[in-house]
Amino acid sequence: MNISVGDEKGRLIPYQDHSVTGPTYDKYYLSTCHGPVGSTLAFREVYEVTGEELYKNWTIELSRGIVKAGAPERHSWGFWNCQCQCCGTAGILEHFAEMYEYTGEKEFYDYMVRTADILLSDSDHRTPGSRTWYDSWWRTIPTRVVSYPGLYVGAGGCGSSLLRAYRKETD
Repeated sequence: MNISVGDEKGRLIPYQDHSVTGPTYDKYYLSTCHGPVGSTLAFREVYEVTGEELYKNWTIELSRGIVKAGAPERHSWGFWNCQCQCCGTAGILEHFAEMYEYTGEKEFYDYMVRTADILLSDSDHRTPGSRTWYDSWWRTIPTRVVSYPGLYVGAGGCGSSLLRAYRKETD
């Protein structure tokens, strides 16, 4: 909480907090692994155990930080051409579906729909009856673009996140 950047309109936690150089205030991941999607899990658990609104507010503020950083439309250092649940759009979609369920706030429903639209538009459906995602899972090797089938890193996670959003959409 002490190294975060932002306010109630959106917060992010730096990618690293080095013991010598301090926080990396120029680098932020945005999805599950190292980003607000993962960080909110801890704040949500603490809120559910203690009932202290401060922690619920942190889940909301960190969620807004994702959008304030430009996602899901804008790619950045910590949110590159990757659709997976680990560090990409599928993780963010899953998160906004959970946040809508958790808060009932229309803003998270709207973020969920917006993110689902982006995820679908980034898919490849040239083969009739199928859909997949090609992406650069390795941020440090952006030219390695492949389609992974898995849940956490791959098309399975994209499909799972879309199903979760669809369930919210249709009850």
